[in-house]
Amino acid sequence: MPRSDGTGLYYIVRYRCYKQRYSDFEMDTSVYVAATRTGFHFKVLKLVLQKLQEPYANGIYHLNYGMVDLLKGK
Repeated sequence: MPRSDGTGLYYIVRYRCYKQRYSDFEMDTSVYVAATRTGFHFKVLKLVLQKLQEPYANGIYHLNYGMVDLLKGK
C-alpha cells in the first residue's frame, strides 16, 4: 500500500530493488555496507524475504559501519 503521496513504503521499495537485481544479475550474495543504525532494517527485510522464499534471501548481508561525519552532515 503506498503512502498518501503515492510513494511506496521503504520495505516495499527495497524488496522490489532486490528482486530486480536478482532478475538482472542472478547474484548469490549481496553485501551492504551501511550505518549500524540500519541493522534492524536489514534483519527484518532478510527475514521477510526468507518467509517469501525468495532465492536470494540467504545471500543478503549487512556490514555495519559507523556514521561518517562530512563537512555538510552525516
